[in-house]
Amino acid sequence: ALLAATKNDEKKYQQLLASARAELAVILGQGKETFLRDVSEGEVIGRVIPSASGCSSGQHLHFEVHQGSSIKDPSELLRPISFTYTYNSSQYSYYGTINPRGSWNWPMNEPIEINQGFGSHGFAQAFYPGGVHNGIDLDSNSSTQVKAVKPGKLYGGSYQCGGVYPGALLYAKVEQGDGFTTWYLHTTPQ
Repeated sequence: ALLAATKNDEKKYQQLLASARAELAVILGQGKETFLRDVSEGEVIGRVIPSASGCSSGQHLHFEVHQGSSIKDPSELLRPISFTYTYNSSQYSYYGTINPRGSWNWPMNEPIEINQGFGSHGFAQAFYPGGVHNGIDLDSNSSTQVKAVKPGKLYGGSYQCGGVYPGALLYAKVEQGDGFTTWYLHTTPQ
């Protein structure tokens, strides 16, 4: 069936097969992290889950950046682009804002919609341990593809969430080799 779908293109067949195997390894490996492959900047590493899932009320990418043991505001690293918020300006203090000012490409295609900013805003204080949202929640109207912002080693994993949105939280993670690790939560790794 895969060969028919790929019109007998062996390279495409092997890519789809590897992607399916990676996805299965992550799903079956509950609580374990699996090395998937080396990736280049801009390479598709997964897809945003298109519905509510573990620790999530709906479709979005939670993008988080760690430098060593420190959590960084992704706005410091992502390049300036045009984006919109899914909430109006009267809710900025509740859901947070972003101010991209770095040089990294974004993990999703434009146009970008922001669902929640980084930091200690009203929503974070009400719902997260420690009152801080450790990343940026975003989505794209054009695609569910998630791309590596820098080259590195791609891992896929999952862990169980309880509470209001129980279930498996799937994620992709790229260890960039430059001291940064980028996390792509609510994503099915490929």
